[in-house]
Amino acid sequence: AVSFYEILKEQLAMQDLTARFLLPERPVLGTPWQEQGAYEIRETEDSVITAEGLIAICEQAHNMLDSITEGFRRQPAHRCPIGRAKGRLRVYQTIPPELLHPEMFIPAATLLGLLLGSFYNVCIHRYVSGESILFPPSHCPHCNQRLRFWELIPVLSYLLLRGQCARCHKPIHIRYPLVELLSGLTSGLLAWRFGPTLAFPVYLVFTGMLIVASGIDLECFILPDGITLGGTVLAVPAAIFALGMDWTDALLGGLVGGGTFLAVLLVFKRLRGVDGMGFGDVKLMLMLGVLCGPLGLPLITLVAGVSALAAFLLIACLMPREAPLREMPIPFGPFLSLGAFVHILAGQEILDWWIRFITG
Repeated sequence: AVSFYEILKEQLAMQDLTARFLLPERPVLGTPWQEQGAYEIRETEDSVITAEGLIAICEQAHNMLDSITEGFRRQPAHRCPIGRAKGRLRVYQTIPPELLHPEMFIPAATLLGLLLGSFYNVCIHRYVSGESILFPPSHCPHCNQRLRFWELIPVLSYLLLRGQCARCHKPIHIRYPLVELLSGLTSGLLAWRFGPTLAFPVYLVFTGMLIVASGIDLECFILPDGITLGGTVLAVPAAIFALGMDWTDALLGGLVGGGTFLAVLLVFKRLRGVDGMGFGDVKLMLMLGVLCGPLGLPLITLVAGVSALAAFLLIACLMPREAPLREMPIPFGPFLSLGAFVHILAGQEILDWWIRFITG
C-alpha cells in the first residue's frame, strides 16, 4: 500500500524539502489517521518554496495517489496550514513513518494488550487471595509450583495445557484467557480509534484499571479504593493535560457522576432499608465522571443499565432460583466499565448522531 505521506515525501525530496506529519486532536472514527493530519511548515536556511509551490506539490502528490489507488475512498485533499509563506522550510518528522501504518501499530498494540492481560490476571487473583502482587513469582494456585516461561504465554499457554496445570492437572480458571483476550481486544480497538497519539496510552491505562476492577467485582463484589479513588486522582491531570479537557468539565463530571450515584444510594436505602448498590460504584462513577466529563455520563449510565438488565434476565433464565430474583446480587462495576469504554471508543459519534436524530 502506498500512502499519501510517502508520495508527499518523495515530491518534497525533489525540492530538497521535508514535511512534518501532525496528528489531529480528535481523530475521525474508523478513518486511518494518516488521512486526517496536516503538514507543519517551519523556516530554515537551505530550502525555499512559496505557498503556491507547496500547495502545488501537495496537489501533485494527491493526483499521483489517486492514479495508484483508483477508486480508493479518501478524505478531501490536505491543505498545509501555512497562510502566507515567508521563505524557508525545515524538517520535523515527529512520528516514524512506519508507525503511521495501521497494519503495524494495531497488531503491536493488541499484542501489548495480551501481555498486559496476564498482569491484570495477577492483580485480580492476588487481590482476592490477599497475596502480594510482586511476590512470590507466578505459580499454580493449587500446587504452588512456579510457572515456567512457556506456561505464561497469554491465551496460547491455556490452549496448549488444555486448561489445566502441567503438574497437578487441576483446572485453570477460564477467567485467565478471557481477561487476556479482553485486554488484547480493548487495546487493539483503542489503537484503531486513536492511533499513536497521547490519548492511546492514557486510555490504555484506565481501561486496564477498569478490567482489573471489574474482575475483582465479579469475584467478591468489591471495587478497590486503590483503583477507584486512586484512579480519580490520576484522572484529573490526565483529562486536563493529556486529553485536553477543560478543568471545569473534569471536576463537574466527577461531581455529577459521583453525586448522582450517591443520591440514588441514599434515597434507595431510606425507602427500602437496604443498599441498592455498593459505595464502590459511587467512587467508580466519580473516577469515570472526571475522565469522561459530564457529557459522557448519560451514555455510560445508559449502556451500564441496559447491559446489566440483559445480564440479569439471562441469569434469571439459566440459573436455578434459590432465592427471590429481587435479592440476587449483581456487580455493577463491570457494566459501568463497559459503558465507559463505549463512550471512550465512540461517545462523540453517538452523541452527534443523537443530536441529529432529535433535531431532525
